Amino acid sequence: MHAYGAFMQTYATNLFLKSKNLRPFIITRSSTLGSNKYGFHWTGDNYANFEFLKGSIADNFLNQLWGFQMVGPDICGFGGNTTEELCSRWYQLGSLYTFARNHNDYQSRSQEPYALGEVVKKAARTNLKLRYSLLKHYYSLFITKRGLGTIFNPIFFAFPLDSNAYIDDIADSHVLIGNNLLATPILDQGVTSRNVYFSTNNWFNFYTGREYAPGTHRIDGV
Repeated sequence: MHAYGAFMQTYATNLFLKSKNLRPFIITRSSTLGSNKYGFHWTGDNYANFEFLKGSIADNFLNQLWGFQMVGPDICGFGGNTTEELCSRWYQLGSLYTFARNHNDYQSRSQEPYALGEVVKKAARTNLKLRYSLLKHYYSLFITKRGLGTIFNPIFFAFPLDSNAYIDDIADSHVLIGNNLLATPILDQGVTSRNVYFSTNNWFNFYTGREYAPGTHRIDGV
């Protein structure tokens, strides 16, 4: 759809819902500059592989810069057949996006957690519970930002003087939710641990409470 047409549809839908004293919650795939004033965005038809899992981070960074604070991809991938490992990794990352949903096409295998087995069910249950436990943190960010600025950030947003924060592997895979919650998902097939870079100040493991000094640490995944 032409971006202008999509903008006008979002705009008209927003006005109509407000005229009925309803609070608009509009998710669009086609958008342009200014659409974020009237609706939110999902990033469209991705594919069930690890490359799209990795790419979703940069995609969400960019959409945050374009003004879409509420944005997210199709968890587990839209096209193609996901796997138990891939879908589990998707839940670990996707549950942290400001907009999170599992969605795929009719031709692909079913990818609801219950359809993929106990490993995916556990990953979905654990990470969706984590998401709900963090909702007040997300809400506070939406409120304090008042529709301006970003919520889902690369670490150089918070530490612009740290040259290591601009290294591709770090910039593309380390995510700050606000300025104080750091997520470093595993994004490669067959991998169970990864290097995590901590910038200025000490950091604490959300699950164990272990303290990490600034620098690079090898950490096992969950």
